[in-house]
Amino acid sequence: ARPGKYPMRDEHMPVRAAALAAGLPREDIAALRRALIVRPLEDGVVTVRKINLLALLYHGNTYWNFDLRSGDIVYLPSTALYKVSTVLTQVIAPFYQAAYVTTTAYDMNDRRNDLRRDID
Repeated sequence: ARPGKYPMRDEHMPVRAAALAAGLPREDIAALRRALIVRPLEDGVVTVRKINLLALLYHGNTYWNFDLRSGDIVYLPSTALYKVSTVLTQVIAPFYQAAYVTTTAYDMNDRRNDLRRDID
């Protein structure tokens, strides 16, 4: 919901606390079952751990509440529905704006006509 960097108060931060800080749970935008923790190690190797945030956030399954360390990245892939709605919004927005401008122009003409009737 709110991608970005979040400060950690301690050496570790539970995944659940990080998810809540980032505005989750929001199933409509992220595939919570397919979340990943990406952890860079000192020797240049990167480890990736798949986690089920849906089970953690909605069902309280603490098995998935791993401790995050400084430098860890929690990656949430977008849902297909979110991608489709984003594209549709971009496609429909110009038509919606044009309809709004046209409606506003008609409203202004109606108001002018009402004013003329009131004056006459």
